[in-house]
Amino acid sequence: MKIVVSACLLGENCKYNGGNNYCQKVVNLVKGREVIRVCPEVLAGMPVPRVPIEIKDGIVVDRDGNVVDAVIREAVENCTGEKPQIIDCADFACAVTAAAHAAKCGDIVLMSPASAAFDQFKNFMVRGAFFKKMIMEL
Repeated sequence: MKIVVSACLLGENCKYNGGNNYCQKVVNLVKGREVIRVCPEVLAGMPVPRVPIEIKDGIVVDRDGNVVDAVIREAVENCTGEKPQIIDCADFACAVTAAAHAAKCGDIVLMSPASAAFDQFKNFMVRGAFFKKMIMEL
């Protein structure tokens, strides 16, 4: 099984600000598996550092309001040679629920911490606690 992982989680300095979101737990999770490192923004030809992007109303836009939806979707589709299912969600809870419903027994679902949280949380610690609670309730 191939596992697609956000490259920043594996320590690659490809995050919008030039840094990464290295996560030892993710590294441990994918150890010994076939991993495809992906940074859709870099694959789409965006520089590092760059203006951050997020999904608003189902469309990928940058902080300045420029629509970059088509190039990001094409980059995601091209990274594996397959057209993956992209599920747009209105909020964080919807994203977790959609991922849980889309996954089959034995699948590994990895949600990137760099994903937009739709300004729902005071800070990343509150967001992390909410995410953990949702996962534990599945």
